[in-house]
Amino acid sequence: MSRWSKSASAASLAAFVALAGCAGSEDAIRIRWIKAESVADADLWCETLMKRRAPMMLRGCQTWDRAQRVCIVVAPAGDNETLGHEVRHCFEGAWHK
Repeated sequence: MSRWSKSASAASLAAFVALAGCAGSEDAIRIRWIKAESVADADLWCETLMKRRAPMMLRGCQTWDRAQRVCIVVAPAGDNETLGHEVRHCFEGAWHK
């Protein structure tokens, strides 16, 4: 998908570790943050990762790479509210209705 390639090369990827327990515990999970350049870029990333189009433009999203125990979060750079919202999904699942 050419839009994916363009977005992937344009977006800055950052990974960090979030611990649900102590360092090195089996409860530890990794979170990969895909820093989108804009809301439109975040929406494109979300559509690609979720393999479906949402009924509205998404500011961010979250999905799991269960094989590697990595929670993948998409949020625009500088949008800490959306980033926090999506990271909460990593720990609490689908917490809103």
